[in-house]
Amino acid sequence: MTATRPAAAAAALLAHSRRAAAASARPQIALWRATGARWLSSEAHPDRPAVHLPLGDADVFARLDGRAVVRIDGPDSVPFLQGMVTNQMTLVERGGAGILAAFLNAQGRILFDAFIFPENKGSEFPHPSFLIDCDVMVAELLETHLKRYKLRRKIAISNASDSLAVWQAWGRSSDLLWGSYVSRDCARHVPIGGIVPKESFCDVGCRDPRNKQLGVRFVLDRAAVPKLPTTFERVGADEFTLRRMMLGIPEGAADFFYEHSLPLESNLEFMSGVDFRKGCYLGQELTIRTYHTGVTRKRIVPIQIFKADQALPTQLTLDRGVSFELPESQSDLKPVGAAEKSTRGRGTGAVGKFCSGMNNIGLALVRLEHVHSSSGSQQILGEDAPGAPPGDLVLSNGLHARAFAPAWWPQAPPA
Repeated sequence: MTATRPAAAAAALLAHSRRAAAASARPQIALWRATGARWLSSEAHPDRPAVHLPLGDADVFARLDGRAVVRIDGPDSVPFLQGMVTNQMTLVERGGAGILAAFLNAQGRILFDAFIFPENKGSEFPHPSFLIDCDVMVAELLETHLKRYKLRRKIAISNASDSLAVWQAWGRSSDLLWGSYVSRDCARHVPIGGIVPKESFCDVGCRDPRNKQLGVRFVLDRAAVPKLPTTFERVGADEFTLRRMMLGIPEGAADFFYEHSLPLESNLEFMSGVDFRKGCYLGQELTIRTYHTGVTRKRIVPIQIFKADQALPTQLTLDRGVSFELPESQSDLKPVGAAEKSTRGRGTGAVGKFCSGMNNIGLALVRLEHVHSSSGSQQILGEDAPGAPPGDLVLSNGLHARAFAPAWWPQAPPA
């Protein structure tokens, strides 16, 4: 009897360990949902293979003048924002790197995409002060939206764009910029077991959570210039826009349609911008319901734009020598030869909406049956419209386009 007790205790301990391991893995497992030939996840995936871009991997940086900065300060800042955004404010309530999130309306439609940065400075740090990096075109709307829900909370909301500017740095060395090293002098004088602070070139920023190849996002005083290694060269903001579009990363009001876009259709879960384990926040109900149904029929993807007499592209390729007159954001995309009246619903024959573009590259919200793999060898879901060449779509101004699934999207495991 006594001999069996240790064995029983060991078995119980092993079972407990297995349950603990399963519980720790459950949040990740529960966040994966098959959607056709893809997975959905709200977690970052640093182990995904890098995507080769024809934009080079030189170390460069740019000031993003198309972004504005709104400050929220006060003791109620964290609970206020926790009930307003799709991501967890608990990740940044005590400082550190910023997060990507979206503000939704009550119906679960996106109002604004934004980075939220804790202000990692001050005599009483950590203190409840946050900077919201948003599109300059919607900064005033964001302020109005925040003040509408402020009520009696002890917070102050102000536009800090006159004093602060948003920057982006990317390239082969950009991963080392944010909190990746310590100074020798600092490490030498820290006692054993003490915390060694990591050096960064600025106080407010983060590694871009949307994709590793986007580098580092950070905020500086408007008059300041980043103190980066000499390998970094300053370029125009258009270079970052091109890189972002080639990767299929939406940003700003042109890509996130105000009060129309949905978080999953906008790839927020792929870009670590939504946490499905989070409690109640404005617009949560529709987002969670869509996630648990496991079906997303449209997504924002990169498109290559070309003329009707040109051959279909087999892969996404940037041509800097091309300058097309592009249609307006939210204009329709239709399959070639589509009838004016559709037999399936809205009556326009549209299978997507144009978001934004530059040169011969753009972003569009497209039904997945009209999206091709990055190699151009197969379609992602379903079949194209009858009689249409695969992936051959028409913009509202008559230009043609082909949609590609980004290579960094998570793939379904083999059956």
